Amino acid sequence: MGDYMKRRVYQSAEGKHVKMEVLARYKFAGEDAGISLTKGVIYDCVGYDKELGLIRIVDDTEEDYLFKLDNFELIEDFRKDII
Repeated sequence: MGDYMKRRVYQSAEGKHVKMEVLARYKFAGEDAGISLTKGVIYDCVGYDKELGLIRIVDDTEEDYLFKLDNFELIEDFRKDII
């Protein structure tokens, strides 16, 4: 995993928090999405699905979910192999 920043992310399937590597930070530019995403907030990215063009974001619930890149703006890139 390298020397990248890590954060605690809740995993509801396991009922516990786990440490995950933060790969990048993205600002959400879409409209508020209920309880999970807020316009203008910067979120940690902890994974990618390059085949589907999705990013794994830790949202307002502190869980990680896959989202389309369409509504996100890259703020910080901690790795160079990002889609």
